[in-house]
Amino acid sequence: MLKQPLVLSAGQQQQLQAADYLNTGIPYWMHKNRILNGDFNIWQRGTALNTITTTGAYFPDQWQFAFDGTSPSINVQQKAFTVGQTSVPDNPASYCECSVSLAASGQTFLEMLQRIEGSQTFQGQYVTISFWAKADAARTLQFQIDRNYGTGGSPSSTETAIGGVQSFSLSTSWQQFTATIQLTGTSGKTLGTNGNDYLQLAFKFPVNSGFTIDIAHVQFEQGQNATAFEYRNVQHELIMCQRYFESFIATGSYEFFAQGYQHTTSNARCSLSYAPKRVVPTLLVNNVGNFIVANTTSNYVCTSIVNGGNTKSAIWLICTVSGTPLITGSGCLLLQNSTNVCSLYLSAEL
Repeated sequence: MLKQPLVLSAGQQQQLQAADYLNTGIPYWMHKNRILNGDFNIWQRGTALNTITTTGAYFPDQWQFAFDGTSPSINVQQKAFTVGQTSVPDNPASYCECSVSLAASGQTFLEMLQRIEGSQTFQGQYVTISFWAKADAARTLQFQIDRNYGTGGSPSSTETAIGGVQSFSLSTSWQQFTATIQLTGTSGKTLGTNGNDYLQLAFKFPVNSGFTIDIAHVQFEQGQNATAFEYRNVQHELIMCQRYFESFIATGSYEFFAQGYQHTTSNARCSLSYAPKRVVPTLLVNNVGNFIVANTTSNYVCTSIVNGGNTKSAIWLICTVSGTPLITGSGCLLLQNSTNVCSLYLSAEL
């Protein structure tokens, strides 16, 4: 049973009533929203217009796009609310705009989804999804919940469309939509041994047609009522997102990535630390030729950067350069090459 906290008032100890909260800027009931980045403020991969042509891609943090069909062109970008707007309450900064400029053929699904770690999340309970949305014309947006028991060993089969598929009629104006669903229990189920089971929430877009749909303030909470959207500090939200993905992007001039030593005359080993991940992450290097190894003599363009061994929170980067110009045993830095854009991604997505 929840008990109301005790506070000091006029030198006397008093108990808060159920409707009260501590006046510290921190809500009494925190983390009710199990969606991460529900206000679309975190875009570690970049906020500019992104065209998705391959299923499984992420752009706003934690939100994945999945689809089938031939030759779709899906555009996703962060958009800013107009300052002073009142259509969506509480002055949100951002929303996600999803559009299809080139419709696919033979498409049976197109989804923007998020996987919540832990298939037993809210098992057997009533849950409520709430969000704000609008479209370029009258459109139908659907929503469903799936449960995946993970991989490894002999996990139970995936459960799809728990509580049925929900349908919402969008217009050209912002509206709030809600749905309450009772999740099935997980008694008697078997989890996979790889620790990657999840509850999946998916927005299902129109298929085989062009459209523009804007979504904001997505919240998924326990209970049969939609409550006010839970705001979290942007740094707090970023750290939670970085459990699954973290980017190091250089867009300035000679920006620093890592430091280490010159292991041989042709490669350096540099150490990079990052926020603790869900599992040991995979490394993706973008524009490897835009990195340099810098020592006291000169700068040397990288020809490859690979994982030399990593944990949930740090990695050795093996950085190879052309020829044999390095000084074995001496220190070095891994930097951006002048103003050329480059990046490192660490991914532990579900």
